[in-house]
Amino acid sequence: MGLSPEQERREAAIRQVYRDFDIDEDGAVGAEEMLALGKAKAKLEGQGSWTENDSALMMRDIQDEKGYVNKVICSNTINL
Repeated sequence: MGLSPEQERREAAIRQVYRDFDIDEDGAVGAEEMLALGKAKAKLEGQGSWTENDSALMMRDIQDEKGYVNKVICSNTINL
């Protein structure tokens, strides 16, 4: 049985977000990329700063055993 249209939309959105987060285009999203993205988001939104600790907390919830953002964990964690 295939995915529903909503599930397909969600999976496509997660894949795009993952590609967007992969700044160096090496196929993995690491802590350095998460830090750069968090800082950019905080600056754009005028919400103070994003720290290495903020990145570490985010990565803790969505990384795999190698320390990179895992697409499956990410899709189960992020509500799009």
